[in-house]
Amino acid sequence: MNITEKIKSIFDKIIPTAPEESDKDYWVYLAGNVVLTLFFINIFFWLLWTLIVYKGGIFIKIIPALRALFTSKTIADFGYEGYPFEMGVFDGWPENIVALAFTLIFIELCRRVYLKTLRRDSAPAGKDSNG
Repeated sequence: MNITEKIKSIFDKIIPTAPEESDKDYWVYLAGNVVLTLFFINIFFWLLWTLIVYKGGIFIKIIPALRALFTSKTIADFGYEGYPFEMGVFDGWPENIVALAFTLIFIELCRRVYLKTLRRDSAPAGKDSNG
């Protein structure tokens, strides 16, 4: 055994090599996992951006909306003159509400996937894991 084979065997013990040729699907699943992870992180980022940042976000619209509902103030007191033109502090509220709905749906779907995976991984050994 020459020196290069010894070094190669040492590195093979420290850092495992790629899966065997019979397991070619490994790389497809790994690449798919990376792409899907980036895709869903982007979706979550833009939903949160629309919810929190777009035209002031939803949080600066909550207090004026509650004041208009439960006090003698009207939405005109907060600068609202009409939907497409001058909305005052309520500018961008349709986008914020849609982003809130989509964010809640997205979080619920992620929760369901997590719970399904958790049940599958904790299933007894004798049962079918596809449930």
